[in-house]
Amino acid sequence: MHKLASRMAKNFHIGLRILVRHWHMPQRPNNTAGLQSRIDATSRDSGRITFEVIADTLNEGYSPEWQEQFLKKVAQGAAAAERDDFATPTDIERVKNKYRNAR
Repeated sequence: MHKLASRMAKNFHIGLRILVRHWHMPQRPNNTAGLQSRIDATSRDSGRITFEVIADTLNEGYSPEWQEQFLKKVAQGAAAAERDDFATPTDIERVKNKYRNAR
């Protein structure tokens, strides 16, 4: 178990270095602390480990901004659902008709 945790920590740091090196940050090219805090926040908010957040960035192309916006929109949708704020049949028909003519 210790070897696995050690390997995961090493992979995390390697992944973070790669992410920082290749992620375009024109204003602060060496701001690893700021990037680390964003990754930590995304990890905390999504319930994933930081390595998974970095892997999504490196492997899937989901930038930190994209992941932050995704979590924000999910939270907004969950809050709307808690308020029972769902689309009405009239709303659904309006959307269907809006795109029906585009075919």
